[in-house]
Amino acid sequence: MAYSLFAVVRETAPMRRSILHLLLGGMTLAACGDGSDVDRSSGAGGSAFACPGDRYVGGGDPSCDTGRGGPMRQIPQAGGGAMCIDKIEVTVGQYQQFLAAADKPSLPTSDPAAARCAQDPHREPTCLAEPCQGAACDLPQPCVSQCDAKIFCEWAGKRLCGPVGSAPLGVDRANLLDPTKNQWRNACSPDGREWPYGAEYDSQACNTSDRQPAPCNGPALTASFPDCQAPDVEYDQVFDLSGNLFEWVDASQEGGPSWPDLRCIIMGGSYVQYWGDADCGEYSTLDWPCDAHHEEFGFRCCSK
Repeated sequence: MAYSLFAVVRETAPMRRSILHLLLGGMTLAACGDGSDVDRSSGAGGSAFACPGDRYVGGGDPSCDTGRGGPMRQIPQAGGGAMCIDKIEVTVGQYQQFLAAADKPSLPTSDPAAARCAQDPHREPTCLAEPCQGAACDLPQPCVSQCDAKIFCEWAGKRLCGPVGSAPLGVDRANLLDPTKNQWRNACSPDGREWPYGAEYDSQACNTSDRQPAPCNGPALTASFPDCQAPDVEYDQVFDLSGNLFEWVDASQEGGPSWPDLRCIIMGGSYVQYWGDADCGEYSTLDWPCDAHHEEFGFRCCSK
């Protein structure tokens, strides 16, 4: 039996629904809109619809070297300095550019996961692997392993969001929930807030299962929930840290205790979660087999 370090009772939570029925026959386009990249202020539009279609991405921060992939946002780093993070989860379209590239890198030998990730050189997702068209290209990419996510970010000139500095983050819960040590946590909760938008849960803010009048019942186009971001201008424009898809973090058991299968960390909850299970880490931080290709797991990149 798989052993969970943090949440045995939540181990099966991401298994509750399948998104595949929404992703066949063009149904995603009907459910999640037309994918237009409009730039509107927070609070406009989205909350009146079960699954909004407008996107609020805007441009990248000129202070960040975006490289390949999505636009980045520079935010303060708790404890001093600054960091850059993708404004959106890596999309299907971005991942397909990576799959088509001839220059996929290996991880540097200094990376604790380098040997593990070299054992499986295949980077194809197990769902949403066909060439995308239109709005489907702006869906977040699910069904990739933690190694796939790490190597995509390396290819993009970035890194999978994780440790602040060069020391591995590991799977220690205190480290994972410390914004001075974990880039992902810093972006979602730099000051101890429970959700990226504040201290009080808002069922309408993000793509979660209790939205009214009806939930999306699947992943939404990235950055299509304008209220699913920090309210303060220093940390805003980083979308979907709560809900939509869980996100792989660069944190694993390499060098730690030996369990039946190697575990890596996901954070933030998915579209099937709500309330605490879609928070900035206290309840949504789960360990999972590193080689899982799950329909509710995506990722984003940070700067190196």
